[in-house]
Amino acid sequence: MTEESFIKIIKALSDINRLRIFRTVQKNKVLSCGEIVKMFSLSQATVSHHLKILTDAQLFDVRREGQHGFFSVNVKIFHEFQETIANELTVLTSSTKISA
Repeated sequence: MTEESFIKIIKALSDINRLRIFRTVQKNKVLSCGEIVKMFSLSQATVSHHLKILTDAQLFDVRREGQHGFFSVNVKIFHEFQETIANELTVLTSSTKISA
């Protein structure tokens, strides 16, 4: 995963509403924008905005049926993100260890 992609995902998930939307889609496997709107106290426009940011970060795959979009987690990208963040934390941890 490129550093740019990694940062884009971190920024996308740094908003509490986007994090909650991500978790909800992950739990439910596939949801439409309308289904997500019903689950949150947010307007359709706000949910659409958050979905665009999550999709632009490649966290979601979108299947279109007419005007409706059905969102699911891009498992490949999410696994790459998990690996990258684990590696980054290992590097940060090893470089900040205090000698006894």
